[in-house]
Amino acid sequence: MECDKRLTNLIADILKKEFKLSGAQILRTAPDNPKEDNYRPKSKKAHVLGQFQEGQEVREDIGEITFTDVAGREAIYYIAHPYVHSEGMQVETIIKQMRSFARLLKDYNAGVEQLSLVLPVTPYDLNHSVKRREREGLLEVDHLRMFLEDLARDNYNEIITICSHSDKTREIAQDLGMFFRDINPFRSESGVPSPRLGPFLYKNPENTEKRVDYDSQIAKVTPFITWIKNNYKDNMDEIYFVAPDDGSERLLEKIAYACRGDKQHILSILKERLGPGNVKILGVKSSSTAQLEDIQGRTCVFADDKRLSGNTLNEIAYSLKNDHNAGPVVALIAHDQSYDDGILKHTCIDKFVFLETNPRSYAAQLEDDRIERMSMETTARLLSTEIFDSYVKLRDLGEQKVR
Repeated sequence: MECDKRLTNLIADILKKEFKLSGAQILRTAPDNPKEDNYRPKSKKAHVLGQFQEGQEVREDIGEITFTDVAGREAIYYIAHPYVHSEGMQVETIIKQMRSFARLLKDYNAGVEQLSLVLPVTPYDLNHSVKRREREGLLEVDHLRMFLEDLARDNYNEIITICSHSDKTREIAQDLGMFFRDINPFRSESGVPSPRLGPFLYKNPENTEKRVDYDSQIAKVTPFITWIKNNYKDNMDEIYFVAPDDGSERLLEKIAYACRGDKQHILSILKERLGPGNVKILGVKSSSTAQLEDIQGRTCVFADDKRLSGNTLNEIAYSLKNDHNAGPVVALIAHDQSYDDGILKHTCIDKFVFLETNPRSYAAQLEDDRIERMSMETTARLLSTEIFDSYVKLRDLGEQKVR
């Protein structure tokens, strides 16, 4: 998949140019004879970002990696891309590839101190989409622990991902001794590990003197907050932040505070679920700092970790507009896991803004002026930030510290 190669190359390029890690190596785990290897076709690449070694240039090894490529490295970051629509590739096959690589290192005693798994979106979050489409239930509920236990058994000691669907993933990973880095794309500056991002943000090695372009650099790693500020900086009082469920209420509070400097203009919806994707708004919770009558003619902003069918969000938007005279509705969504073209029918939402973590989704193939997808470079920079922080901790502290 060309998008896979592009994301990995972007990560390496950003680490080299923006974080001054000139020794990041790309080792591509693709076979030399793809026609003879049905298990891992060449078009389905996984990538390994190897040990950081100062004084070396970023290089790319074409063909299958050898034991010599990986033995004795201080840190290896295995970057995999388990997208929903991967030209027929099953998520389970990608998991087998992750585990096969790790077992190779383990069986041959490769001496790798840190083995990190880097996933724009976790396999079991994606399988949630696949299983929902096939009405087979929630796979991550049934087998999440088994998946993480397998990774720990194969000596993965860190997972880096973006906006995981369940807090349970972190809990289980930490119980198994794995460091779990879950990047929040809705974060503000306070959520960025700025003291540890070195030349990306600071002039001097002590990380005390900020770069002249510090603010613009922070904007690059706070994508959704930056999007809101860029689009509504002169009309922030016209925006209301709507939490359709308990899980998004605290998130909307943080977004509102980052954009407004207070926690006003937040509506936490009380709803009745009448059936799949069919809801009725009953009112707002006592924790809300605004009322339904306040949103007449005003822009309403949703924030969510993923879009599957999208029916529930559209139903809430329909009620806000038709029952409460709301103005435009904007949905900020981390993962586009749309498994059909239903988004074309969801006309109650005026704007969809997606982080690009799944370029194979149904919605990504559609032409719709309401859909805005952030660049792949934005996703790569978020992952690069965590990879850099991970490596600096290992290099300077000699260990990982769960935060």
